[in-house]
Amino acid sequence: MIEIKHEEEWSGTDCTHTIRIKGHSGYAPLMEDIVCAGVSTLAYTLIARLKDIKAWDFDMKDKQDGMTISCVCTNYDRDINEAINFAMTGFKLLGSHYPKNVKVV
Repeated sequence: MIEIKHEEEWSGTDCTHTIRIKGHSGYAPLMEDIVCAGVSTLAYTLIARLKDIKAWDFDMKDKQDGMTISCVCTNYDRDINEAINFAMTGFKLLGSHYPKNVKVV
């Protein structure tokens, strides 16, 4: 199962968003797994969007056991929040359609 966790940590008007993605969906064999592909597509689309809007404090770690995306949003940056909300909506949608394979916590 893929577990996706979104955390927000506030400091004044700044918010650090951290999205952690761990595990494998187990829906199908590797390289044939549409659920894993959907999660990966949303994650890499979020990363591309954060780079595109030049999120000033952005980090991504992609390892064998999972991915962590973190970004600081200053003074409620609308573009950053919309990008994160879009990705999280997609993750939740995948979780609702594939509850045995994706869990958003």
